[in-house]
This record gives sequence, structure tokens and C-alpha cells, in this order.
Amino acid sequence: MVRQEIPLWNCCNRLDQQTGILYIFKAKFLVLHPAVIFVLLASFVSLTLTIYTFRFRRNRGILNFCLLMLCVTVYSFAYALELNATILSDALFWNKMEYFGISFIPAFYLLFVLRYTQTDGWLKNRYIPFFFVIPLITVVMHWTTSRHGLYYRNIHLESLGNLSVLAFDRGFFYWLQFLYLNFAILTGLLLFYTSYREHKGLQKKQFKIILVGSAMPWLIMVLYTAGVGPKGVDLNPFGFMFSGLIIGYGIFFRRLFDVTPVAFTTVFRDMREGVIILDANQRVISFNPALVQYFPFINDQWIGVPVSSFPDVLGPLKNLLGKHSLAEVEFPCELSSGRRFFHAAISPLYDNRTRQQGRVVILFDITARKEAEEKLAENEKRLAQLNATKDRILSIIAHDLRNPFNQVIGFSEVLLAQTGKCSEEKTREILGYIHTTSLKASQLLENLLQWVGAQTGMLSFNPEPVDIQVLLQEYLDAHHGMAAGKNIRLYHSYGEHCTILADKNMLGVIIRNLLSNALKFTASGGEITAGYTVDNDGVTIYVRDTGTGISPDKAERLFTQPFNESTTGTRGEKGSGLGLALCKEFVDLHQGRIWVESLEGKGSTFFFRIPYKLPQH
Repeated sequence: MVRQEIPLWNCCNRLDQQTGILYIFKAKFLVLHPAVIFVLLASFVSLTLTIYTFRFRRNRGILNFCLLMLCVTVYSFAYALELNATILSDALFWNKMEYFGISFIPAFYLLFVLRYTQTDGWLKNRYIPFFFVIPLITVVMHWTTSRHGLYYRNIHLESLGNLSVLAFDRGFFYWLQFLYLNFAILTGLLLFYTSYREHKGLQKKQFKIILVGSAMPWLIMVLYTAGVGPKGVDLNPFGFMFSGLIIGYGIFFRRLFDVTPVAFTTVFRDMREGVIILDANQRVISFNPALVQYFPFINDQWIGVPVSSFPDVLGPLKNLLGKHSLAEVEFPCELSSGRRFFHAAISPLYDNRTRQQGRVVILFDITARKEAEEKLAENEKRLAQLNATKDRILSIIAHDLRNPFNQVIGFSEVLLAQTGKCSEEKTREILGYIHTTSLKASQLLENLLQWVGAQTGMLSFNPEPVDIQVLLQEYLDAHHGMAAGKNIRLYHSYGEHCTILADKNMLGVIIRNLLSNALKFTASGGEITAGYTVDNDGVTIYVRDTGTGISPDKAERLFTQPFNESTTGTRGEKGSGLGLALCKEFVDLHQGRIWVESLEGKGSTFFFRIPYKLPQH
């Protein structure tokens, strides 16, 4: 192999006599041998890693990794200059420079391993200086070895082809440094292997990369110590170069330090609550299996995902985390399995030096509690409505139902007192009043009983085939007498013949109440028309009158309140306000709809629609 000199700049000859720092810049520095190129490449790789990973220095152990790579850079760069030296004094100078890097490699490597694998719970600040005792002793003994020979002895240059290398005999402190370095690397391999076994998913792959990268320098160091490889050439820089390349692959392609597994070992994998761990940069580091059970869409691809990229289903949690606040929040989630409620507790995550390294989010499934609270609130609301219904029913019984009976009793007393004295015409008139009053009381009582049955669940729903035309005509005929008494004309308007499945009694109650209301609010000489229309989905029944009509405000509230205030009819007729409430209840049981169209002073039309498809009860 022919040694080639490549001068990149020229230096004056007068500098050749100088020594010290200026001698570094002699043109001979740029004589490049292939071995020198490879070692310089190793220093470049480690320097690149130092600069790049410094941006993640807030994460656990990464600052120690930066210092480790810086030591490797110093070691590799100085060794390249040592290999490039052609005289013993130059080689010795750069050899001493190497030890400012190589001596501290085991200390920073141990600190990196302990912090990264979360096994530094015992490590206090006062213990850290002990890691650097042997490195400092190594530097001192190496720099003064010419006086005592306890590190190197018999130092000289040997020619290795066209390359000059240092040769020496190793002393006691050399082997002390060698043992410390081996201890550090083997301890690191053991801890990384343990973490590799414990973790899964992306973390497992990350520890695998570090495990392989850490093993590479140790294997090469063993080969170099055993005499394998070029004689006199230190292969360790190459080991660190390959190590840097492997870990660099993890950094750039596996987001090694971008997603450092902060405190993953502290998460109880068998916790029933879901746990998310975030790093200092608001990115997901890890999560436990319970979280995946809550949200099946979460997988290993979430590792490294920033909070800002959370899906909308986690919107409340994303908003809270985005504010960097430490608090608690309850929020609902619409999941494929149904609606669920969660309570999120957010806490800071500190290292053993009380520096915040991220945050822990614990999610509690409070669906059962929320459903119980909602059910309780619904029951309270229903109880309030029932209490109002009870009060209204008592009021109906006390006034609306008692008055008809009082009237019947009063008329019957008159008949008894005037027996044989009243004319047949007068008797017939009194009996007519008794019959009308009894009929109203009977209808009111029937409505009341049916309403109570519907509210208490005692009213059964019995669908059967119902001929709408026959049913409607039946109730029109039943109201002809009342209509004739007010001089109101009744008409019908039937569409095509229609038979549907429905509860006949309930439909009868609806039609009866709508006809009674129409008669009540239609003045003498008015008209009432009842009919129905049929389409593909169901039948719509209507009752149209030419009565007083309803104001828009009242029409809007007509079917939204359990009871409506009774309005006096055209002849002073009084009602309970119960009829329309009962109509709404029965239409809802058929999964239908009821509504009104009205102009005040021009009459009203009440519609209710019953679908062909039977509801499920």
C-alpha cells in the first residue's frame, strides 16, 4: 500500500520548528491513511450523534448519552491523529489526548444505562462523583506514566506497513481501566437485556437496537485484547463507530430518544384504569393494556404521537393536555361499543432529581356511575312529574269530577221532591240534564283511569286489526246527539278502505277526545269533519272544526305539557285538560305523531298519524 499525502493547505517552513499547539496544524496532519480515514469517520459519527441527541437532553439519560458520544468523539479523533503521527513525541501527545475521552466512557455509559432503564432509584447526586474516581486516576496515571511506568512501559513506535503505531507493555492501571470499562459495558448489557425481556412493542425494538449497539464495542474490545486483527491497531474506535451507527439508526428510523420509555416500569400492567405516559414534548411514550380495552383504535403506532394529533373522540382530553394544565376532567366518548364516560386525572412525572420529565394520564371508566346519576336525575324528574300529575288528578277529582256528581244528585233530588207534580216535559228535561252530566262524568272518569294506567304501566297494549273507517264512523254516530244539541253538523271524509294493526281501545279514546274537543269549541251552526288519508307508511286521521281556534303560543305548548289548563267551551263547557295529554300518550305508544294546525277564530284541525309497522313492546 502506498501512503499518499494530501495537503489541504500549505504551512510556512518556519512553523516546523515550533512545538505545542501550533504543531497541530502542520501540513503532515493531513496525510491520510485508510485506517485514519475510518477512525475519523468514527469520530464524525459520534460527533453527529452528540449534536443531534443534545436536543433531547431533557429526557432521562440522554444528557449522559451526549457526553458519552462526546468522549467517543475525543477518543476517536485523537487516535486518528496518533495513527497519522510519524514521530514518537507526536504519537505520545495524541495518545494522551485520547484519554480525556476514553477514560470517562465507562462512567457516562453506566449513568446513561441506569437512567434510561429506570434503575437509578438509589442513585443520589452525592454518589455520582464515585463513578469518576477510576477515570480521573486513569488520566493522572497515564499522563505521568513516563515517571513510574504503572500504565505504559517500554513505549516505542513500530512500523506496520506504511503506518507507524505505538507499541508498549501494559501496567497495573491499564488493566484497572480495562476492567472498569468491561464492568460498565457488561452491566449495561445485562440491564438492557432485562428491559428488553420486560417490554413489548416499540419499546422492545428500541431496547433490542441499544442492546446490539452496546454489544458491538465490547465484542471488538475482546477481539483486540485477544490479538485478533491488525497488530498494534486499536480497533475500539471502530467498535464505537459501529455502535454509533446502530444507535443512530434507532434514533433516525425508530425514534429511539424521541419516545424514551419514561417510567414505563412504574405502570402497573394489570391496572383496571387506562394509563397514558407523555414525555416532556407532549408525545405518547407508552400506554397500558387497559387503555386499549377502552379505546380499541389505539395501537403501537400511537407511540410518539403528539397530543395535538389525538382524534376528535378524545377532544376534551386533548384540549386539557394542550393547555399544559394539571387537573382532572370528565368527558363522554362515543365509541363503537356505545357511549362511555371517563374521568381523566393528569399528574406530572418527575425524575429522582425532581425535574419534570413528562406527565401521566390515568383514565377511570365512570360509565356506570354516570348512567346511575342520569337515571337518578331522570327518576327525580319523573317523580316531580308524577307528583304534579297526582296533584292535578286530585284537583280533577275534587272539582271536575265532584261537580257532575253534585249536579246529578241535585237534579235527582228535584225529581224526587216533585214526583207526581212535574209535567212530563219538565221531567224529560231534568232527565236529559242528568244523562248529559253523567255521560261527561263517565268520560272524565274513563280518561282519568286510562291516564293513571298509562302512567303506572298498568295499561296493556294489545294491537289487533282495526278497520279505521268503521271505528271512525262508530264514534261519529256516538256524538251525533251532542252535535245536534249544539246545532253542529258532522261530516266524514274517508279515503280508501284501510285496516291497520293497533290498539282499538286506545284509538277510540283518541278519536273520542278529539271529537269532544271539537264539539266543545265549535259554536252553534258550525261544522266538524272527521276523516283519514292513507299512504305507503301509515294512516293519518284528522278532526277539523270551524270553532274558536287556538293561539300560536298555546298551540305550541299543547302536547308538551302533561296537563293543559282547561278552556271554557262555547257554551261554558268545562274540561280537565286531561284529554289531549291522554291522546299524546296513546299516539306515542303506537310510535306515531300528533299535531294541530289552527288559526285563532277560524277553527282547528287535529291530526294523528299511526304507522303500519307495529312498535315493539
